[in-house]
Amino acid sequence: MKSYYIYTYGCQMNESDSERLAHQLESVGYVPTEDVDSSDLIILNTCCVRETAENKIYGRIGELKHLKEKNKNLIIAITGCMAQKNQADMFKRAPHIDIVLGTHNIQHINEMVKEVQRTKKRQVNVEMDNTVLPELAAKPNGTSLHGYQL
Repeated sequence: MKSYYIYTYGCQMNESDSERLAHQLESVGYVPTEDVDSSDLIILNTCCVRETAENKIYGRIGELKHLKEKNKNLIIAITGCMAQKNQADMFKRAPHIDIVLGTHNIQHINEMVKEVQRTKKRQVNVEMDNTVLPELAAKPNGTSLHGYQL
């Protein structure tokens, strides 16, 4: 079974989005793990309200580089408002990440993960249009996610 770990930075909306991401991943067979070192997918759901938050997130992204070097199949995804705001700079600052997913695109996480697995190429989706987004369910058991940061 494939496992995932989600770091959540920022507001209550990000916590809710992380729960929705978890639910989507679990719907295709991923299981949560408490051990980030052994996960197959790491998501950093980001916030860019404060510069210190961005610096903290870039620091965490840098810390994950050694995991990517040990496991070439590890997928690292950056989601949330920092991904939306800094999409042009993300791969330059962190060439080991695989996915940049904007605030209005979390419903595409599964297809983007599949595309990285299939092509071994980076994926970006930060499109903002007037499409009404489908209501995404949160994790049904309402359990708290690990890795939550303020």
